[in-house]
Amino acid sequence: MMTLPDVICLEGGLPLIRDGVHVGAIGVSGVKSSEDGIIAAQGASALDKS
Repeated sequence: MMTLPDVICLEGGLPLIRDGVHVGAIGVSGVKSSEDGIIAAQGASALDKS
């Protein structure tokens, strides 16, 4: 992926995995990239609590 033209890898997107199965993804954008990653991780952690 790092060799694709016009692609920039940034934080903020995560797969959602439940019981070893990919059930979706979460993506956050709007603040600093590192903050997007923190917010996405918090959202993904809510899946573990449900």
